[in-house]
Amino acid sequence: MKWLWEKAKGWKTVIVGTFFGLPLVLLEIVEQFNLVDPASILPEPWGQRVALVMAVSMILLRLITTGPVGAKGDEEPDSDVKAGD
Repeated sequence: MKWLWEKAKGWKTVIVGTFFGLPLVLLEIVEQFNLVDPASILPEPWGQRVALVMAVSMILLRLITTGPVGAKGDEEPDSDVKAGD
């Protein structure tokens, strides 16, 4: 497990964000086709609670992240490096 943790260094926040965001995007697409009522999947107040858990998870993960996205080490990015470079 430690090998996988180190291999994912710099990508964990992206992976968690994708994990939480992809179902929401898929639900929105399905909703656009009027195939499902989202309230039947997450009735109130669960939708708000799930969104809160996702937001807190992303904040906590960002706090424990030690480097920029895609970086394998703990090095600081150069001052002229912008997000996405």
